[in-house]
Amino acid sequence: MFSAATSRPVLADQLTFGGGGCTPVNVSSGAASYSCTPFSSSALTVTAQGAGNLATGAFGTYSVVADSGGIGLGSGADSGSYFTVTYDFGGLGITSGTAAFDIIVSGLLSINTGTSNAEFEYVGETGTINSSPLPAGGTPLASGGSEIVIDTPISDGTTELTFSLVLTTDCAGVQQCTSIADFLDPTTITGASAYDSSGNLVSATFVSESGFNPNAVPVSAPEPSSILCLGAGLLVVFAPLVLCRGTLVDSQVARMYAPVIPVG
Repeated sequence: MFSAATSRPVLADQLTFGGGGCTPVNVSSGAASYSCTPFSSSALTVTAQGAGNLATGAFGTYSVVADSGGIGLGSGADSGSYFTVTYDFGGLGITSGTAAFDIIVSGLLSINTGTSNAEFEYVGETGTINSSPLPAGGTPLASGGSEIVIDTPISDGTTELTFSLVLTTDCAGVQQCTSIADFLDPTTITGASAYDSSGNLVSATFVSESGFNPNAVPVSAPEPSSILCLGAGLLVVFAPLVLCRGTLVDSQVARMYAPVIPVG
């Protein structure tokens, strides 16, 4: 079973990418990317990728297993990918209460046989997904978009936001299988609000330890190009799909790295 580590770092911004059996990548500010292909042949391909930027609050990840059946073993493979994000916000200007963070997640799950799954995980918070209460600890995601709100407690003028996106792709025991979980279109933090202990909306300054402001306005919004790319290739064959995703990684990363203009 593939899983991300969701324990909290101590009072520090952190971004971690991992999956596919390669060494995870971890940064405490700025941008990071991840690419792992532990196995690639004409018969079997396993790939995990990720890219994101703590400065812009945008993160994506991708996992695929494709077994053409040519190895003749009938065993296939399974893999996965993930990212985990933590932001520490201090100096909010409010001593206690609740912070609410708005997050948009978009992606595609596709198989011809096998399984592919995505799960949004979070630590110790409450909130909603598409206006329904979030289950404790995590919630499965389907293809398409989801609007998530995570509530975190404010204590002594600080709050901490931690969440993960975990993908699994599985062709184990199956030949002629393609399993794709594509969430490279970035999961994006789009805003933050603060409420006092009585539930009243109050003014607060959200700037994380590494300088991220969730209420800044991006110069350009992320585009759903990875989903369009995959949709064009899914009904054809796996090889063109890999090439299409390979060309998209740099452009996805470029959008995630786009500068932001602070409000006010």
